[in-house]
Amino acid sequence: MGEEHEFTIGGTRHRATRQLVEERLASVQPERIRKYFVEVGGRRYPVKQAVSVGLGVPRASFQSQEAFRILRTLGFNPAEE
Repeated sequence: MGEEHEFTIGGTRHRATRQLVEERLASVQPERIRKYFVEVGGRRYPVKQAVSVGLGVPRASFQSQEAFRILRTLGFNPAEE
């Protein structure tokens, strides 16, 4: 299932792999990108949507910079629009 990583978001620990994030996003439609995005499964998602859905955490509990760090750790390449 790939390398598992642990992240602390809003004081709560979460574990995830790149594959888990890909699987969770596979059935989710991307929202409109305002500034930052990550490509997953050939579709561009806002970074906060990708982390929120992928890790199952509320968007209000982290900022875009933290989403970038999490996505990079999982092997994704987030970018600016």
